[in-house]
Amino acid sequence: ATPPDAIIATVVESMVFLYTDRHSVFPYVQDTLRLNYSLTPSLGTWQELDERLSTTRAGFLVRLPAPTWAHTAALDEVIAALQAARPRRLRSLYRGTDGRFELFEIVRDEPGR
Repeated sequence: ATPPDAIIATVVESMVFLYTDRHSVFPYVQDTLRLNYSLTPSLGTWQELDERLSTTRAGFLVRLPAPTWAHTAALDEVIAALQAARPRRLRSLYRGTDGRFELFEIVRDEPGR
């Protein structure tokens, strides 16, 4: 469970708000050109995701399957890159049985940073 004042980063921010009454934000800056008109659609880098999580003060990140949304795999790759670069930044709180749904706590004070 998340606290009532939690800010949750997710691609379904309106649904999270409606179903949980938690404030939610998109996990990356929505750049139409980069998303839809690039040869390789891009959601940005792990550094941009990391910065967005900090600037929005999100305390949680939700990774979820969205088969009809073409950028799901790209977001999964950016999250994986963040985890590889900063292994303690995201702490898994819940992972679905099929592994496609995961709730992370965003760790603010990593040791050694």
